[in-house]
Amino acid sequence: YQRRVREAVVSTQSTGGDENEIRTIYQRAVEACGQDYRSDKIWEAYVEWEKQTDKYRVLKLYKQFLGCVIQRHQYHFDKFREWIFFTPVKDMVTMEDIKELLTRHKVEAERRRLETEKKIKEEEELARVAAEEAAKLAEEQRKQAEEEEAKIQEDIKRMQEEQKMAVFGDEAPGTEEATMEGIEELAPEVEELAPEVEELAPEV
Repeated sequence: YQRRVREAVVSTQSTGGDENEIRTIYQRAVEACGQDYRSDKIWEAYVEWEKQTDKYRVLKLYKQFLGCVIQRHQYHFDKFREWIFFTPVKDMVTMEDIKELLTRHKVEAERRRLETEKKIKEEEELARVAAEEAAKLAEEQRKQAEEEEAKIQEDIKRMQEEQKMAVFGDEAPGTEEATMEGIEELAPEVEELAPEVEELAPEV
């Protein structure tokens, strides 16, 4: 197949065929057997011909070529690196290609910028929600602490009153009424003893 491709190319050149006819021959050849493991010779001939014909097609052709599983792949890759190293950029890509790359770069940069802004807003929203939750929790804890403190104060007051009643039981609420009632009950007995008390008074 390689021989027939070479003969077809030579025949086309000898009959005055233009480069489009020759390119068509190579394109049909790589489409037919370009995935074959031993097709590297056809690819190599196609690449070398394009280097002399249309240098701007070589980069894309190498991309197709090296994307196939072929024999001597490392050898052809090294030749590609050598071509990249010694060929000026202006001879590898057209201005249209450069503009397309710049446009794609701008689009990608804008996409990343929007994604970054979105991520920042999401993080800010998460931080705001977290701050609100923290403030709410702190307020609940403050109220709980105040309630516990009030309860402790009430317990302390109650204990103080109990201790006061234990020490000053006669002054506790209700004690005065109980004492007066007792005195009124003893009043008749006191009146009966009054004469005896008067008789004893001179002696005293």
